[in-house]
Amino acid sequence: MKKYVKAGLVYFLVLFLALNNPIIALASGTNTEISITVQPVDISVAAGQYFTMNVEAVGSGLSYQWQYKKPESASWKNFSGGGVTNASCSKMMNATWDGWKYRCLITDENGNSITTDEANITLFYGPQIISQPIDLSLVEGQCFTMEVEATGNGLSYQWQYKKPESTSWKNFSGNGVTSASCSKWMS
Repeated sequence: MKKYVKAGLVYFLVLFLALNNPIIALASGTNTEISITVQPVDISVAAGQYFTMNVEAVGSGLSYQWQYKKPESASWKNFSGGGVTNASCSKMMNATWDGWKYRCLITDENGNSITTDEANITLFYGPQIISQPIDLSLVEGQCFTMEVEATGNGLSYQWQYKKPESTSWKNFSGNGVTSASCSKWMS
């Protein structure tokens, strides 16, 4: 009777003789299947900043080629430059890459190929102030409101003040000091 048992990436042939004593002999070599264990992820980065494309895969003699596809294109093209044939590749974000997709073509030593899932490259737009706070002239005990209008991804706010005799800014404390609009009493 013959049985095939998978042990790691090597297949063994097990022969059972009449006395039921197993004899193990190497059969058909190594498993040539490529398996992707970590897929690329979506990237959002500001122009001029570096980002890293990563993939992890299992297989024999793997080679890598990072590829991109523009939004208006149906075909994939190879990235050029340093590192584009490694499992991990760093690039400097170019504003024209906003909306591109990227993936990695992985080939093993036998010429078998597989591509990763697609991931998105998005240009991160830093905060931009649309409406600045205005100067206020107040009397003691008067309520005032500080407001700012800004656009950007994941904005957070912290209102600050600087006394006339000081050179450093300090954070306001209390309610509303971490929102776009904050009301305070003049003291």
